[in-house]
Parts: sequence; structure tokens; C-alpha cells
Amino acid sequence: MATKTESTAHAAATANQEEVWDKIMQYKAAVQILKTLLAERKITEEDYQRVHGILAKECGINSCSIFLDSRPIIR
Repeated sequence: MATKTESTAHAAATANQEEVWDKIMQYKAAVQILKTLLAERKITEEDYQRVHGILAKECGINSCSIFLDSRPIIR
């Protein structure tokens, strides 16, 4: 009796996709914290922009990505 196994390429692609989604979710959560800190005036706009850029880079979010939060906070 033969058992059906998942291809190695498919397994690798699925694992990579999960990694990408994890990074996006980490980025989104961190941006929400930054927005809260900015709204509470605990950080400056310059701090927000600097840290936001670092977060995007560290999480692998391209500056053209649809996942990039490029809208400024509404005060």
C-alpha cells in the first residue's frame, strides 16, 4: 500500500509563506504600538518615521508593498 506524501518543494513553499505572514503580523502589531505612542505624545513624529522605517526593513516589508502602513496617524 503506497502512501501519498507532500512534495518537498510544496512543503518548503508553504513554510516560507507562513514565515512571510508571521513577519507581516509582527510588523503590523509593532506599527500599532508606534501609533499609540505617537498619539500619546510619548514619541515624536521623527521617532515614529525612523522606527517605522527600521521595522519595515527588519520585517522585510518593501516600500512598495501593499502591507506597508504608509498612512500617518490621525490626531
